[in-house]
Amino acid sequence: AEAPPPFFMWVHYFDAHLPYTSPLTEEPRFAGRGYDAEIAFADRNLGRLRTELERLRLWRRTLVVLTADHGESLGEHQEPTHGMLLYGGAVRVPLILSCPTLFHRPARITSQVVGLVDVRATLEDLLGIAPTQPLDGQSLVRRGADGGRAIYLETLAPLALAGWSPLYALCMHAGKYILAPEPEYYDLDNDPKELNNLYPAKPAALATLPQQLEQVLHGSPSGGDPGRSVSDEEIERLASLGYVRAASLEPAGTLSDPKAMMDVYNQALAAEELYGRGQYGNAAALAQEVLAACEQCVQARRVLVFSRLKLGQASEAIALLRGAVTRKPDVFLIRSLAQALILSGELAQAWETLALYESTDPTDGRVPLLRGDILARQDRLAEAIASYETAIRLDENRVGLMARERIDRLRHGQPTQRSSFQNDSEE
Repeated sequence: AEAPPPFFMWVHYFDAHLPYTSPLTEEPRFAGRGYDAEIAFADRNLGRLRTELERLRLWRRTLVVLTADHGESLGEHQEPTHGMLLYGGAVRVPLILSCPTLFHRPARITSQVVGLVDVRATLEDLLGIAPTQPLDGQSLVRRGADGGRAIYLETLAPLALAGWSPLYALCMHAGKYILAPEPEYYDLDNDPKELNNLYPAKPAALATLPQQLEQVLHGSPSGGDPGRSVSDEEIERLASLGYVRAASLEPAGTLSDPKAMMDVYNQALAAEELYGRGQYGNAAALAQEVLAACEQCVQARRVLVFSRLKLGQASEAIALLRGAVTRKPDVFLIRSLAQALILSGELAQAWETLALYESTDPTDGRVPLLRGDILARQDRLAEAIASYETAIRLDENRVGLMARERIDRLRHGQPTQRSSFQNDSEE
């Protein structure tokens, strides 16, 4: 029989991810284990995918790659999920390559540090495809152990969500260096859970790591093949996003160290959980406490504002957001203001606020999504549907599901879901 043509399929399982609402959560074996239930549900569906490939007689000649964009800390280092810190629970992910025709027996490789940046180069090599340039990663099937290689890590979430210092890191096979207001270095061989910070005891011996980190960011690593140079325009864009400060890579010295602020961060999450359970008074009170400790905590401010809206304190809520947006026109706060104005019925002002929001990111599909909400509330249903369809075309991955649900509700004569900071994808 003629061999089937080559194909590429990207399958995105959003599990396991907050909120942990797997269809398996109700099973007794997963009582109180929502995260595990989501993993089991993803595993079940991966099994369905394999079964179908076998039915089509494609399994033995299909290269399957299983990986993830991040893990979940699940309480390690006080981080419940991911994004605020750079420890292993959040940044270490699986990388599994499977193809019975290419790999005749199982093997586990632990002799080198690798990153998602290597996936494309490895696939091109295995499939006999010429490398696509520029090539930042390395083919893992041609490279042996390299104890000197370092993978670059970063998180800007602390800066964006709370005004705390961003974090940058280099992860080697045997160690990890984290640039923070209090720098860190961990011996991963002897301390895999990253509990013993060695940097304060021997800063001189580790003095080359900050320079190596800056070289990596600028595309000129000290070892291996030279990387791509970063243009002036890209450096300006990186700086505007918080990746670099001026010409050097340093955390802002006056900003708080995220690892020292985890108690505050967890309070903000607790306030959001109270909001989700309808305990608006308690949520507002706890959010106020968080803001007393961290004035720039976007999450707590949003909880406070939307709790007050639920409590019938619309004018106070909107005043809080207006003041915050005036001080710092943060994209989350601008969107929150637009949503709050929609909820309070101030639709003309909401429309104006969305114009400001659109100027911060013209490709964000939540702009036409929220415009559709405004039009729906004005009973301009055809225009609302058209706006939702624009959102789908512009930003399918982020808002496609929400926009289609709104269109379906309008076409069946039902009101659209009320705008809320909790029905609006952040990722």
